Amino acid sequence: MKKIMTLDCIMGIVLMTLMGYVYHEVENEITQQVCYVVGIGLLVIIIVDFVRGIKKSSQLEHLPTRNKEVVHRVCLLDEMGVPVKKWELFRKNGLLIGRGNSENPVDIDLGRTEYGALIKEEHAVLNYVRGSWYIENLDSENDVKIQKRLDGETYQLASGHPLRIVPGDILILAKTTLEVW
Repeated sequence: MKKIMTLDCIMGIVLMTLMGYVYHEVENEITQQVCYVVGIGLLVIIIVDFVRGIKKSSQLEHLPTRNKEVVHRVCLLDEMGVPVKKWELFRKNGLLIGRGNSENPVDIDLGRTEYGALIKEEHAVLNYVRGSWYIENLDSENDVKIQKRLDGETYQLASGHPLRIVPGDILILAKTTLEVW
């Protein structure tokens, strides 16, 4: 991306220099005005192209990466708190949590867990937005709770009100426990 932007800038500077040379060497006033307008147009194109390149490169920063502040894995915990299954979140932007079947597949299938009968087909969703992961209750009658690592408190999630999750948070869907890393 940076090489293309640099090449565009160099090409624009060469064209601007050529237009400047033509402008000073030609004595015809109309030709000078045309060179002036074309030169301004080239300058505007270079600036717009440069700004678009900056916007595109900044959009790449919003993709999930493997750093310690961003959740990158969800683990199913057994009754002793030991991970028994895990799902990677790297390079994903959303995952549906529920009880999957052939007609309604889900990303994190909790249907075969001990309390799978309490999990709805579409129980909750994890969404990646602007560098953070959020969990949202999808109008489930069976609880969606989160125990926050930072304060140790457990919060009930109301439908339609996503909550940011961080590594170490515990998600409780019905009676099924997940930990986010």
